[in-house]
Amino acid sequence: MVAVATIAAASTNVSFSRYENVGDNTGSGQTRFYLQKVVFNQLLDWLEVLDSRYSVSLEQLAIDSIGEDGAVNATVHLRR
Repeated sequence: MVAVATIAAASTNVSFSRYENVGDNTGSGQTRFYLQKVVFNQLLDWLEVLDSRYSVSLEQLAIDSIGEDGAVNATVHLRR
């Protein structure tokens, strides 16, 4: 999951500060990503690329505006 997310991030000019596997160690394919100071529209582009090219589903999304020209902090829970 992390490799796919990294490739998609590079193509949409997004970077995540850290990530963690979610759930037990059964290979559930769930990962939580933490993004800081990302442009909101680029975040949406990243999620679209993950969905359309890599069949990665959005499980949960938390977004906090940081008041800088459309920039947000986000926590993104994805499933593959």
